[in-house]
Amino acid sequence: MRGHFILLIYLLAPILSSSQSTEIDSMKQLLPSQAATKRLNTLLSLSFQFFEFSAENAHLYALKALAEARKIKNRPGEKHALTLIGEYHHKIRNSPKAHEFLRKADKISLKEGGNLYTAYNYVIRANIYLEESQSDSARVCFQTAFKLLEKESHYKIKYYSYYSYSSYLFDQLQLDEAKRFWKAYT
Repeated sequence: MRGHFILLIYLLAPILSSSQSTEIDSMKQLLPSQAATKRLNTLLSLSFQFFEFSAENAHLYALKALAEARKIKNRPGEKHALTLIGEYHHKIRNSPKAHEFLRKADKISLKEGGNLYTAYNYVIRANIYLEESQSDSARVCFQTAFKLLEKESHYKIKYYSYYSYSSYLFDQLQLDEAKRFWKAYT
């Protein structure tokens, strides 16, 4: 039975990856005809999506998004791009650089940067703190992020945030709290 389950996963993975790849291809085709905020949002989406496939491509799109955000003076976009660049450095295990870019993103106020991107910044920071064995700091970051996410509707960022926190609880052997948390937020 276990072999059937593993076989099913191998069969479904290309299908799920294919639909994600199609979405990325569509966004890449739109870029040349887009300007200003639409272009920025597409660049940010491409960066976010690429983290599932290629951290290097995610980083390249985040850098392009940062340049575009600064060019059009879009502070929320700048904050998100800086956070994505911080996430890239976290993925390649360069914590000092990750902290540097997350701090730069944090300099853009909540009012200017918005709840969603500020919350995402806190979740990335929490994950870094967990790797640095600073679980108290991580918990504070997670709690701050969830307060900011209460009225947000971006499914992927919310899911990533809840998944990260549940994984943290699971690693801390707080299984009952992890179950309660998932039931409350999903």
